[in-house]
Amino acid sequence: MTFDQADFKIALESGENTVKMCDAFLNDGFMNSLSEAFESNKYKNWSDEKCHALLVRAEAILFKTAALVLSSGTDIFAIANGCLAVRESYKIFEKCSKIVEKKVWKSEFLKNEFEYGAKCGLGEFFVSRII
Repeated sequence: MTFDQADFKIALESGENTVKMCDAFLNDGFMNSLSEAFESNKYKNWSDEKCHALLVRAEAILFKTAALVLSSGTDIFAIANGCLAVRESYKIFEKCSKIVEKKVWKSEFLKNEFEYGAKCGLGEFFVSRII
């Protein structure tokens, strides 16, 4: 099976744009980030939408990494970078599964969607271990 490199390029750009969009949504400025760094329950005060941006970021990193590794062939540096990115994505999914319990949600629907998204993200890693 062969893949078109142009398709990979479009997929990688799309993944990168999604990560940048999520990063912009998650960034509230320096002072807010500084105050959140010292607060152990910082996610408790986040809006439902901001939590979802974190979840989408983890999914986009995983998607982008898969496309990058598949398009690079046997490039050992791409594979090593992919391993680091996959670890980052896994850590975010773990964090999201903990946020579900700590945060007071304004919408029960968004809470359920977030919880299922976090579980699905973690499930992707467990399925890959089985295969």
